[in-house]
Amino acid sequence: MFSLSLRLLISVAALFAIPLPVAASPTSYIYSYNGKPFDPNVGSPCQNCSLTGYFVVDTPLAANTTTFLIPTSFSFSDGRSTVSNVNASSFAFQVITDSIGIIDSWNNQYFSGNVNMFSGTNPAGCIGCSVVDFTSDTVSYFSEVRNQPGTWTLTVSAVPEPTTSAMVLLGLAGVLFGKARASRRLRG
Repeated sequence: MFSLSLRLLISVAALFAIPLPVAASPTSYIYSYNGKPFDPNVGSPCQNCSLTGYFVVDTPLAANTTTFLIPTSFSFSDGRSTVSNVNASSFAFQVITDSIGIIDSWNNQYFSGNVNMFSGTNPAGCIGCSVVDFTSDTVSYFSEVRNQPGTWTLTVSAVPEPTTSAMVLLGLAGVLFGKARASRRLRG
């Protein structure tokens, strides 16, 4: 006859063969910005500081459009302070995309308390015009870099389906259960 371990393995395999309802997999689109270092001759010097950060949206940016958006989350840092969707008192995101949906012009501003961060083309919507990354806190510092645009990158992040996670946990539980029974049989 079959050993207990083999029966357990067959039972777990049978569970994986049962079709479970499949939920749509939520996807996040993460647009990250890496700015150039601030000009050390303007404002308050900050060693290796630059404007960096990201924003997250549920759908990709459309091609050849000007979009005012409200991201599901964001976080930008100037190397001294960070403004995110958690601590922002206000924010504005405007992006203009090229023919394949890549950001090529932008005008974004983030506030938290006395911290003000800005990154954008000048004037807004002008492709190939000057770019400025600016930061200040109205009390102690300001820094900027002009005409050296940073780069935007897109990362697509898919969240695993709940049924996939359930199957992995069920399989792990079956393996652990089988090992525990086998070790008890060896001892007793």
